[in-house]
Parts: sequence; C-alpha cells; structure tokens
Amino acid sequence: MAKQDYFGVLAVQPDVHYCSDRNEIVEKNLNRHLQLLDFLVPFSSGICGAPVRLAVFPEFAFHSLPQNPDGTWNGVAVEIPGEETDLLAKKAKELDIYISSHAWEEYPDLPGRPLSVAFLIDPNGQVILKHHKTVTTKIVEAGDAAPGDVYDWFVGKFGEGLDAFFPVADTELGKMGVMICGEGQYGECSRGLMMSGAEIILRPNAWTEPSMADPADMMTVISRFAAFSNMCYLIESNWARHYSPYSPVGIGSGQSHIIDYM
Repeated sequence: MAKQDYFGVLAVQPDVHYCSDRNEIVEKNLNRHLQLLDFLVPFSSGICGAPVRLAVFPEFAFHSLPQNPDGTWNGVAVEIPGEETDLLAKKAKELDIYISSHAWEEYPDLPGRPLSVAFLIDPNGQVILKHHKTVTTKIVEAGDAAPGDVYDWFVGKFGEGLDAFFPVADTELGKMGVMICGEGQYGECSRGLMMSGAEIILRPNAWTEPSMADPADMMTVISRFAAFSNMCYLIESNWARHYSPYSPVGIGSGQSHIIDYM
C-alpha cells in the first residue's frame, strides 16, 4: 500500500464516565469524543503543519469499568462493528482519519464472558482491525475472558496463528497493531505485534496513580522499552478524569504520549 510521508497523530485523553446501561454510552462518552475530534483534528493539523490522520482513544473509553460494586460484570457490552462504532465510522469518513478506541464485547456464542477489545476504523468507515486483550483485566474480576481462558472457542472463531492473537492492519500510514494496557507488562505482546509486522503500536490505557508518578512511572517505562526493543512507534492514550460511583473522581492520571523507536 502506498504510504503517506508525514501526518499528525492524536493521543486523545478524554474524561471517562461509568455507564450502568448500554444506552448511556453515547450520551456520557461518545458524543464528547465526537466533539473532541471535530475540534482537535483541524486545530492540530493547522498548528502542527501536518494533517491529522490517526486518533487513538484510551482503554474503557466507551463505558468505563463494566462492573457492579461487588466486582461482577454489569452487563454493559457492545457489538464491534455496531451502532456505537458506526458513529465513529461516520466521523472517520467525514474527517478522513483512522480512529482507534476500546470497548467490551459479548459474543452471542460466548454469553456471560465479555472480552476486552480494541479496534481500528479506517477513513472509509470500516473496522479493519479487532484485537482481543490477551491477558485478563484483573482490576475488573467480572467474569471477563482473555483468549487463553476460552482457547478452543477463540481459535475456532479467529484461528490459531500469530495474526489471530496479534493482528496487524496494513494502512497507508504504516502497519498498525494494538497492545491494550496490561499487555504491556508482557514482552511477548509487543514482540508478537512486531513479528506480525507492526510499525506503529497503538496502546489504549487506563493507568492510575501511583503507577504513573516518579520514580516508577511504569506506563512510560514499559512503552518506551516496547518501542525501542521492537523498533516501532507507539501511540499511548491514557484516560483523564474518571467518573464512577465506585471510585474517587480523577483516579485517571493522563500523561498520554507518542514515542518513537529511539
């Protein structure tokens, strides 16, 4: 595929609001994401002198942690593609950009076991990449599943090759793959993406303090090493303030960044 020589990238860092019902996703989170894109794409394109072609949103961007107060799953999930991703797809076509975000998906043939899924939408409005988080989100403990937890189901549906677990999309901006938050703690995940051909790793995150503060700053350390050791670019979007009845306001810590291979 012909490559674009230069372009701008947005690591979008929105506030994230808890949704107790799927019907709240658009009002509480997605509408704001669309507003941010309408402002940030032309603004950043002009101020940086490079057309913005890619926007990356954080982990849990659609509906926060999908859990009840007792830690069980609250039942909030979407289809990908589906009515929520269709709103982002329409915006991707309108602004001629790629958009990556994250949500929870419950497959009809795997009821009660939602998977953590990041996806990439192209400027034609098509979902061209879906990545299922390969490690369970332990901070949820809500019956969620990683591919290894439902291995026979997963390989029957998506295959057992490297491209099933670490898929990469070949785009005009380069070959892009996704590493979701806690996957960064396992070197095999970024290496799997590199072996699949990734030149740009998208990393949606939901990191909190104290993991972000010096001297640890674990999110940055992990991402910088992943970029350097795999000789690729890495775009990391972390959530900003987090609004939930079950946690303090502002537990998110921001510090989204873009890292090169050096």
